[in-house]
Amino acid sequence: MFNKKNIYLIISILSTLSLLSASDTSPIYIPIDPLLENAKESPTLLAKRLASERRAQGLEVYDWGLGASPFSVPEEVVQSLRDHAHYRQYGQVNGISELAEAILNYYKNSNQNFEREGLLVAPGLKQLLYDVQRAYDGEIIHVTPYWVSYPQQSAILGKYTRVIHTKRENDYKLQANELEELCRENLTKARLLIFNHPVNPTGVAYSTSELKEIAKVCKRHDIIVVADEVYLACHHQGSYESISDYLPEQTIRMSSLSKEFSAGGWRLGWALFPKSLYPLKQAMAILGSNSYSLAPVPIQYAAATALKGSESLDLYRKNTQKVLRSVSKMIESRLEKMNLHYATPSAAWYFFIDFENHRNSLEKKGIFTSQDLVEKLIDDLGIVFVSGEAFGLNPEELCVRASAIDYDGDITLAIVEKLADSEEFDTENVPCLSRIETCLDLLETWLLDEQQPFIDQLS
Repeated sequence: MFNKKNIYLIISILSTLSLLSASDTSPIYIPIDPLLENAKESPTLLAKRLASERRAQGLEVYDWGLGASPFSVPEEVVQSLRDHAHYRQYGQVNGISELAEAILNYYKNSNQNFEREGLLVAPGLKQLLYDVQRAYDGEIIHVTPYWVSYPQQSAILGKYTRVIHTKRENDYKLQANELEELCRENLTKARLLIFNHPVNPTGVAYSTSELKEIAKVCKRHDIIVVADEVYLACHHQGSYESISDYLPEQTIRMSSLSKEFSAGGWRLGWALFPKSLYPLKQAMAILGSNSYSLAPVPIQYAAATALKGSESLDLYRKNTQKVLRSVSKMIESRLEKMNLHYATPSAAWYFFIDFENHRNSLEKKGIFTSQDLVEKLIDDLGIVFVSGEAFGLNPEELCVRASAIDYDGDITLAIVEKLADSEEFDTENVPCLSRIETCLDLLETWLLDEQQPFIDQLS
């Protein structure tokens, strides 16, 4: 029988058990989606973190890891952000009207007649690349060496992917016959190709003939192309040729503020779809409206200012290209002196360097993989590269990506602004480039030592 005394006793026991449970310090079980359990931190952001940790220890760092522009955002664009910082209204996933007009005008000389309805704007190009893979229900093709997040996004989404491994003798560029061979394995499969041009991590750009041949294969097999063109305006010679010029009805053009206008931290990207691909655009718009909602409106206004252009912005673009071109030539001559193979860059600030010619001496230092090489260079010299393995190469291939941005880009621009249009930037005896020179000097000395680790010479 439950009398009043027994009821009070039961309540007391339950209260005690509740308190004991509340004080239990055992960890809460948190199930993680299996697709995320094997996902990795972005290798480029990891490189940035390692560089920061080394600086915090008071150690020297030559940071050639993260692929950020060495220049500042143009003042005209910064001022536009200031002028519109008070704008707080919500917008839509296809951008504010001022930005939409600027983007459409920016691409008006292409043979794709884009319309407002075919535009998406997001907080960064990375978001759009993720969303297009999420929305597309078919085979996704990646090309190595690839940007590190392409395959990670596919893996997180559980997508079926195929990988084409390019060859060093082709400067790591996709060949039309390689794509054709993959397609002939199954002629009925729906496919989407993520095509980066110019390429991160190599800095190489495709020629007109190469773009035409790849476009022919895509046309023949109905392949949708996602053209990641974030480095197109960083071409050293100012070339703006796109695969969409030869495949307009099957190409989605994507880019952002990050590289051309040095605004990586602002996080604003866009995608333009031909009418034939509007169903894919609509699916991505639904994703966007239910996740990020919109890109920050003040930054959209600043982006509109950047893309509308002006005399000063045209000069900024031309001068940054001149600096990148000259610095690349300087580094090329040094790498050749060290007997290091590299893909010949045509854009941005990247070098994809192969240390194969030094394999014997590197193995004496305990280096057998690209990750071994990266870790040894950080420990011995404080040089931060990213391993070739991170970009899809076999671990045993002794390749690294070097991002040549460890200099004051604003000082170099100030020097270049005083030059005539036809005059090239002379990198000899330029103080702000001394860190580049010092880094290459250290690397050369380290490679020449075939008997013992470089650090032993310093002790």
